[in-house]
Amino acid sequence: MANSSDCFAALSSWPHSAAFARFVSDLLTDAIAQLRPGRPSIANRLAPDFLDLDSLERFTVAVAMAEALQLPHIASLQVMTGLDNWICEARRSISSSTGDVGFRTSGSTGARKFTVHNFDALAQEIGCLSAVFSDRARIVSLVPAHHIYGFLFTILLPLKLGVEVVDARSQAPATVHSMAKAGDLIVAFPDWWRLLENATWPPDVEGSSSGAPCPVALAQAHRKNGLRLVEVYGSTETGGVGWRDDATAPFRLLPYWERDGDDAVRKLVRGAMKRYALPDLVSWSGNAHLKPVARFDGAVQVGGVNVYPDAVRAALLAHPAVADAAVRLMRPDEGQRLKAFIVSRDAKTPTDELHHALEAWVAERLQPMERPRAFTFGASLPTNAMGKSADWLIAQS
Repeated sequence: MANSSDCFAALSSWPHSAAFARFVSDLLTDAIAQLRPGRPSIANRLAPDFLDLDSLERFTVAVAMAEALQLPHIASLQVMTGLDNWICEARRSISSSTGDVGFRTSGSTGARKFTVHNFDALAQEIGCLSAVFSDRARIVSLVPAHHIYGFLFTILLPLKLGVEVVDARSQAPATVHSMAKAGDLIVAFPDWWRLLENATWPPDVEGSSSGAPCPVALAQAHRKNGLRLVEVYGSTETGGVGWRDDATAPFRLLPYWERDGDDAVRKLVRGAMKRYALPDLVSWSGNAHLKPVARFDGAVQVGGVNVYPDAVRAALLAHPAVADAAVRLMRPDEGQRLKAFIVSRDAKTPTDELHHALEAWVAERLQPMERPRAFTFGASLPTNAMGKSADWLIAQS
């Protein structure tokens, strides 16, 4: 295992790297999107002069920045205007912080959790993962830098390897495929990999996938087409726990993890052991390999983002015209977004009218990936022969 002290010394200078600007921009974009869920203009990355915030928004965004960078004060951030000024002030302020980094889960507003990671633990993880990707010459990023996966793979890993990062999020998948070359590591998530399922890859291109289970058939298709696809298992709370490059095999624990019954313990840099409850029900193969079986928190993945159908259902039930609702991920043949089944309080309400009202309702209250893309209406929620909730087919228009 790589020496974590050496990793820490090499990586702790990240606030002075070009990647810091990407981290701050992504963090601010996300914070503003949470404040303005109905504003599509801020769904993409911020323009340098965009931060037209009122005082309450400025305070909220400053708090988000202070949490992520563990800054002791926010007064100076609240008077910043322009992205460049936010970046400079955050870089100046971080000199008085602990050096630790905080991350929020990417799920719905009501379920987003915040976790602070000790920086030497992050360096410990990259010390191990860098051995898995030791021969990579370039990182191609399709993920935000302020989530833990993006932070580890598109900020710390390239610093450890001494390679450049190409931020390709604004590029179409076909364009990313055409620019891929030997030595690349493409950092993405399962829904992105699905868009290139039938692509043939140039020699010596590798990929990583995390944030959601990658379907076995999808991973095998990329392997057949010449891509080594490394799946990383973990969560915002735990960091990386294990990895595999064969979708039919279990995940191999990273060297500092050990099995502890149904859960796992992590050996920290200074020798202490910390026990974690894993985010999934897992099946163990011995003490060093595991396979996730089912999520405990009910999250599903939409576009690489954790969303919580129960939270979306609660938002729909808050509409005065909705008596009951069910929310599910679409079937593979229907799409890759959420769908909703709605029972109206008044059976005489035209479905077209309620449909339009609910689309406007969720646009004001939910993030884009949380919003159902198909609404089906009926007198009662669908159930099976035993009275349990059941799936439904999307109504064809």
